[in-house]
Amino acid sequence: MTIPSAKNIELGFESGTASSIFDSTGTTGGTIERYSYDVLAGNATPYRGRGCLRIDKTGVGGSQIFGQKTLASNIAAAKEYSGRVAAYVPSSVSNDAGSAIQLQFGSMIATATVELYVGVEINAANTELKTFISGTGGSQLDYGPVVPYDTWFTLEFKGLVDSGAGNDGTADLYVTVDGKEAPETADVSISSLDQGALTAFRMEASCASAWSGTVYVDEGAVMGQFDSGSGERIFPATPCWWPRQVLTQSRTLSLTGAEILDVEFLAAGNTDDVVRLFDTQNAVTADNRLVWESGAEATRQKVQSGPLGRVESLYAELSGTSPRVVVHLRHDSGSRRLAFYGKG
Repeated sequence: MTIPSAKNIELGFESGTASSIFDSTGTTGGTIERYSYDVLAGNATPYRGRGCLRIDKTGVGGSQIFGQKTLASNIAAAKEYSGRVAAYVPSSVSNDAGSAIQLQFGSMIATATVELYVGVEINAANTELKTFISGTGGSQLDYGPVVPYDTWFTLEFKGLVDSGAGNDGTADLYVTVDGKEAPETADVSISSLDQGALTAFRMEASCASAWSGTVYVDEGAVMGQFDSGSGERIFPATPCWWPRQVLTQSRTLSLTGAEILDVEFLAAGNTDDVVRLFDTQNAVTADNRLVWESGAEATRQKVQSGPLGRVESLYAELSGTSPRVVVHLRHDSGSRRLAFYGKG
């Protein structure tokens, strides 16, 4: 089996607060917080233990609101990277001035400069969401496909950092609406970008103009750096109801009624990599909930793979330098119908 590339950073919202998940947050008004899916889904049991980032600008002024995470390693000149952010825009979200606005959901940062960002443009009539990708300050902006309100979608970007000799940075945008297949080729591409080395990633709902409403963002991640021409691509996050889950960070996996068929620990040569699976909700990692454990170090006994039975809700705890694990699941027939962006 090919071991997938490790993420430079990966942001789920299984537990904690916005201030503990991000290195910094910033706002000119409004609320940014971790939000539980059991609340968003009306306290439906299958969603317990999962979360997203809720950004609320209802009834407040100002435009900027974000959470920023420093990359594990900078992405240097002439190197490739790939990233993503998922977003959900209710039809109640609107511009405040009756003119089109651009709402950005994910940004790549070089020290204090926003070098690349992706988002949606809300038209003047508040009836259409058109995706876009842009360089610094709107340079080389171009539009992708229209996405629906009240539906999760993923904005995936793949870029090459400017080499420093001639503004030769490039970036592609791939748009995937929840329930659809990810596109094989980019929906839109931009070039001639003037950039510095990338140091951080933002998840946000920022705009040059004021707007009102509440949006949700999730599954933020960045891979890289890679040599030019690597072809590495991050793709949208795997929905929880998919039978094969490849993990590189801790997260809640299953809906109710999931059966663990097999678990594969993918050793990457790091002696500190450990993976533990718990039959639990809300990320509780008590020993009496442990159902499987494996690690790369010689002193850790690998638990036998194979069928492990049915669990109420499955949480995977990953620690170490670059832990990877594949979990094969079987869900009850109703599980997919209950999925909310695969958040289980």
